[in-house]
Amino acid sequence: MKQAANIVTGLRLLLTLLLLFTEPLSFIFFSLYLSCGISDMLDGYIARKTNTASSTGAILDSIADSLFLLVTAIKLLPVLHLPTWLLCWTLFVLAIRLLSYLVGFVKYRQFVSLHTYLNKLTGLLLFLSPLLYLFLSINILGIILVILAVASACEECWITFISKTVDRDRKSLFFH
Repeated sequence: MKQAANIVTGLRLLLTLLLLFTEPLSFIFFSLYLSCGISDMLDGYIARKTNTASSTGAILDSIADSLFLLVTAIKLLPVLHLPTWLLCWTLFVLAIRLLSYLVGFVKYRQFVSLHTYLNKLTGLLLFLSPLLYLFLSINILGIILVILAVASACEECWITFISKTVDRDRKSLFFH
């Protein structure tokens, strides 16, 4: 099925919207949350295995990832009581990401989001953070997340700035 990966991504969009109607940190919340994470891993796998990866699918995946992050933040930020320093660093990372998107748009006339190893590692840790929050202090978890998020955002921005063409699957600043 040629659209299987995009259907899975669409399912993640639907599951993400359902998260809006759940109680944060409840069983239903974590069930939907984990289902979104599994579908995120699954859509890329399906696209690669069926040789149906496309730029449209990559953009749809990035939109689904961004929506998932936004909805999760809407649900979790009010209940996690994050320290001010962590919120400030989050805004700093967001500013770098927005700069990267602006550079990509100005340079290529399209939305550019890269699937680098650092972005994937940051995304995985960010995804696991509600679970890790049960075992680590918010300060330790926050420091780890901030270091990775700043590094991945800076890397993506720099790659976008120096690249002559869009390569959404570029793995790192140091190698393709």
